Amino acid sequence: MNKPPKTKPGGKKIETHGDNSAATWSGDIYQNNIYGKTDFDEISFEDLESQTKELPEIQPDFLNSLKEHRMLILGGELGGINKNELILQLAYLVAKDSQKTDSNKTNPQKADISIKFWRHSSSQQIIDLEPELRNRKTPTIFVFLDIEPKDINCSLQHIFSEIIPSLEHWVLFSTNRSFSSWHLNDNAQIFFNPNLNPKDIYGQDILVNELKNKLGENLKL
Repeated sequence: MNKPPKTKPGGKKIETHGDNSAATWSGDIYQNNIYGKTDFDEISFEDLESQTKELPEIQPDFLNSLKEHRMLILGGELGGINKNELILQLAYLVAKDSQKTDSNKTNPQKADISIKFWRHSSSQQIIDLEPELRNRKTPTIFVFLDIEPKDINCSLQHIFSEIIPSLEHWVLFSTNRSFSSWHLNDNAQIFFNPNLNPKDIYGQDILVNELKNKLGENLKL
């Protein structure tokens, strides 16, 4: 049986609201990438750039923390921020900052880095994360949106402390569950901060956007 061809749907984008089992895409998509028991689609750098370019600028300290620790979970309400959009924005920025330059820094070239988006194809699907990370030989950003504790079969603290440091990957999660729902100990707050403030992420930009939204709502009245 022939493999499905690369497709270009055009005009669609990565769905960041609600159930991502029906996610749609823009640009070049590599369909049916299956690693072990977990299904992934590949997101192009250009697609992420297009979808996240209108979002507020992320604070350097927040981004640098992700670069250092290479793993992040965004959970809970998060002050009304769209966590899925934020995860995609972070994936784009990490990929962008991983670009290589020549010795004169005049000819930037994209590093050999992939961005893999988890395709939640079944409510029964279990993510066997450790072998997924170990078996992937080139630097990869793994993106998991709207994940639940039942979706994953390993300790996230083990992944963070024992697996991530030895590999060249990044792992980004969004979840609607709170920190306590994941039954993690306090050390896990390094990658899953239950007290994360929107201003720590977007600075004063988030306040400006909130004001604009309120003004827009008032003008409609």
